[in-house]
Amino acid sequence: MADILCNVLIAYLTVMAVFNGVTMFAAFLLARWRFADNSFRTDAVAAYPAGAFTAFWKEFLLTAWLYLTWPLGLSRYGVPSNRGRTDVLPPVLFVHGWTENRRYWTWLLRRLRDRPERKLYTINLHPIDAAIDHYREQLARRIDEILAETRHGRLTLVAHSLGGLVARAYMKEHGREKIERLVTFGAPHYGTVLAYGALGRVPRQVEPNSPFLTALAQGEDLSGVDLHTVATVHDNIVVPFTHAWLPGSTQHLLWGMGHTTAYWSGGALRILQTVLYPTDGGTTPAAPTAPEA
Repeated sequence: MADILCNVLIAYLTVMAVFNGVTMFAAFLLARWRFADNSFRTDAVAAYPAGAFTAFWKEFLLTAWLYLTWPLGLSRYGVPSNRGRTDVLPPVLFVHGWTENRRYWTWLLRRLRDRPERKLYTINLHPIDAAIDHYREQLARRIDEILAETRHGRLTLVAHSLGGLVARAYMKEHGREKIERLVTFGAPHYGTVLAYGALGRVPRQVEPNSPFLTALAQGEDLSGVDLHTVATVHDNIVVPFTHAWLPGSTQHLLWGMGHTTAYWSGGALRILQTVLYPTDGGTTPAAPTAPEA
């Protein structure tokens, strides 16, 4: 029995290593192709190999651990405790990405525990094979629950990957009156070319220039919402990485980490601390040039 479990674990780790290695290498090749005739951030692309090895190992180890412990997110393990927290500032709702669950936010949530001014909440979007519009309605119900509980009129959404598109879909359908701020980490706002190689409804929706993304952007009005979009140069899922930025948002850039490790990092924590608690006197990174649509 021990031999079987050992072989299964080795096979699992091999699959995760191959997946992360292939996507990281594909992201590099596609980024070079994407910037071949575009001077935008050519310095980042030229220096890509310098941080790729570190990004690969971080991403491999983290994703292997997270998917292995994925079921924990279905329990109370991924629910932040608001004991001792106040309603001085509007609440924050953390929205996970595709195939993930609320357990993926535990690292950031634990490091925000010493800031009691805001109550922190999570959500589980299900099932995995649903369309974004289905997730949008789940998010709408969760937002209403939180605002009713805290008696605030607005809240902040912090979203990873697909969660950023779900948040935008919510505002497109239900309005932006209840949203004070949106912070996205590695969200494929303009799609990702790697979606062409994946199966399911969501990958079809996040292909560049897909009918879903085209309809989402058409007539979209995000005025009045404090927008922050975070990209990582070594993103191995959102390719090119500039598709994680939205024009009109404050754009942040991370380095040396992949798609998931981007929000399990000190850089992500510093961005959130600056954005959520601006009275600390932190400064927001200068915004790079907006990516092409």
